Amino acid sequence: MLTIRRHFVPLVIATTLATGGISLSGASADAAPAAAPALITPDPEPSPNTGLLRKIFPPGKKTDKIKRQLYLYTYAFDGDLNVAALNLSAGYPATILIKRYSGEVVVNATKTAKLHPSHPGGTIFVRTYFSWPCARNSANNGYIQAYDHRTETWSKELHVPLCQPTDDEN
Repeated sequence: MLTIRRHFVPLVIATTLATGGISLSGASADAAPAAAPALITPDPEPSPNTGLLRKIFPPGKKTDKIKRQLYLYTYAFDGDLNVAALNLSAGYPATILIKRYSGEVVVNATKTAKLHPSHPGGTIFVRTYFSWPCARNSANNGYIQAYDHRTETWSKELHVPLCQPTDDEN
């Protein structure tokens, strides 16, 4: 017995309708199938950043600015705090802001997001010149946020301890 899993059903139905395998009008099976309506319009410029979402939600409508969850993570490199923002719109500008809880902006870096082989969507990396990691039991005194200029989307705040800047800064 053939078992069709739930996530394959829309694909089977769309394929069957597109090839004229099922007649919904009651015509005989020998009759030539009517032209099937286009289910998915081809994307004029395939975008590696959005992939299937562009085929499901064609551009030019309210769905043109698809809201995606932006991700942030921090890592240490050469004793400094580094920040990466993921799932941005590749080829478009993105900004990373680091603010102290007092409201002071200590880092404001705008770069063009690029595709990265091991990260989803566009990615930017920013070196901050704050020493990292901080002393043990350091309290969070600031936060990091990323902004995707194309989709006008902010990431969630990533709260971090901001240590003293290193002397490697320009």
